[in-house]
Amino acid sequence: MDKEKVKEEKVVAKAVKEALATEEKRRKAEKIEIDRQVRKELQKQGVLERKEARLAAGAAKKEAVAATKAAKKAKPSRIVILQVGSTILASLGSQEQVMVEELEEEVVLVPQQTRRGRQIILPQRFRI
Repeated sequence: MDKEKVKEEKVVAKAVKEALATEEKRRKAEKIEIDRQVRKELQKQGVLERKEARLAAGAAKKEAVAATKAAKKAKPSRIVILQVGSTILASLGSQEQVMVEELEEEVVLVPQQTRRGRQIILPQRFRI
């Protein structure tokens, strides 16, 4: 009887051990699956954030281009019509002329550079 009892205890212990092992395997599989889903969600979120950042950068670039175009269009006119007093008109006599004078603006040359930062020196014929 003693041998049979020991045998039964071994069988029961083995069954309990196997049940614990299968439970542990199931728990590990669930954890792996949850981790995989979390990684996928984070990856999707990262993709969406990068896409939004690209769209925002594109919109900012378009706004900058539109602002520069507007600035180029809004250049002040160089033609100035001077108001002429009656004494000057009398001295001109019957000539009907309108005096037009261009403003002499000082041209400031910004040194042009290559992408690597080296200065571009243009030949004299191409300089303003």
